[in-house]
Amino acid sequence: MFSGAFYNTIMFAFFKKFSPKTVLVVCDLLLIPALIACERLSDRMLAKNATCPWNFFGGKCITCGGTHFVNSVLNFKFAEAFGHNQYLFVLAVFFALSFLLLNLHKLFGIQFAKRVLRKMYNIPMLIAGCVLMVLFVILRNLPLFF
Repeated sequence: MFSGAFYNTIMFAFFKKFSPKTVLVVCDLLLIPALIACERLSDRMLAKNATCPWNFFGGKCITCGGTHFVNSVLNFKFAEAFGHNQYLFVLAVFFALSFLLLNLHKLFGIQFAKRVLRKMYNIPMLIAGCVLMVLFVILRNLPLFF
């Protein structure tokens, strides 16, 4: 078994052979079968009516509705996905925008995308995301909301 440092050294040496554009295009292409696999898996989980262990405590966790959310997004039913889990929807939009900006910057050299990415990924944004997550879990379990 390899140690973490040894594994990271091997992976770095492997990816060092290729340009960042090549690595990004390969990752983009690998994303397509990964999304198809997620869609198939979410269909199977929905067919089994899997229940969340959190339901035994009488509340909803941060990812309750996550399987329905993934299935709806992968079937392009975005309004339905928002209804299943609002926090995951906002998070997915954030990461999709980040992915688009990263591709624009790395593949096409657009500097505006790099500036926006730097503003999106900083400590205040991380803190805001954590605070929103905690508020979402609290509000979601109150009878007045969601």
